Amino acid sequence: MVQCSICSALQELKREQELLTCQQTQFRFIKRLKDYDCIPFTLSTANRRFHAFHQGKPTPFFTLQSIDEETGCVVLTLLEPLDMEGNHAFPADQFFTLRKTDSCVTIVPCCFCSIEALPLECVGRPLPIREQKG
Repeated sequence: MVQCSICSALQELKREQELLTCQQTQFRFIKRLKDYDCIPFTLSTANRRFHAFHQGKPTPFFTLQSIDEETGCVVLTLLEPLDMEGNHAFPADQFFTLRKTDSCVTIVPCCFCSIEALPLECVGRPLPIREQKG
C-alpha cells in the first residue's frame, strides 16, 4: 500500500474517531456532553474541494467509514448539509447542521492534497424549533 500524507492523516483520524466511539474511554477532566461517533471533514485536490452526490445533490462533507489496509482505498460516508429549515444547503458552506446519510463513496486518498476537519458539533445539530405563524 502506497503511503501519502493524506493516507497518514486519515489513519490518524480513524484512530481518533475510534476513541470517540469507545464508551470505555474515561477522561479525568472532560465531561462528555454528547456522545459523538464521527469526525466530519472535507477533502481537496490541488484545484478545488472534492464533492460527492447524495440523492442528486452535492456535498463536500464526509466522515470516515473504513480503510482497506491492503489497497489503501477509503470508504467515506456522505454528510448532507442542511439549512435552518432542514433543506439541502446551497452553497454547502452555509449549512446549519450536517446529517449522516446512507450514501458512501470509495476514494484513493493519495489523489487529494488536503483534509480539513470540522467541529464535531456540526453533525446532528438539532434544527431550531420554529413557531407556526397565524
